[in-house]
Amino acid sequence: MKRRQWRKAEYKLKSGYRLVSAPDHPAANKNGYVLKHRLLAESILGRYLIKDKEYVCFINKKKKVAPENIMVFNSKRAATLYSTGRHNMIDQSDIVYSGLQYLVERRRTIIDKKKKCTKH
Repeated sequence: MKRRQWRKAEYKLKSGYRLVSAPDHPAANKNGYVLKHRLLAESILGRYLIKDKEYVCFINKKKKVAPENIMVFNSKRAATLYSTGRHNMIDQSDIVYSGLQYLVERRRTIIDKKKKCTKH
């Protein structure tokens, strides 16, 4: 009788990246796992990332998977420049999504909510 293998829903690689079980995802590896930050970027954009055309980078070195900590680029060159610290060489048209924009928008909504509360 064959023993069934128990599969974790999520686990962390030695490199610090997290993998999530998503066997039906087009970018899943042979074991059915996808990088968690890739899934987050896709949920923010509302579509799948284009394979070999769009790349996700972390803004900080801690690799915390959160909307404010990722950037999506539409060229490998821009992603490489960003990850090696040469930010000033990146063309703005290469940025698909920036977590910094998320922080600015979030701050605006908090300020707007505070203004509405003080008016009443």
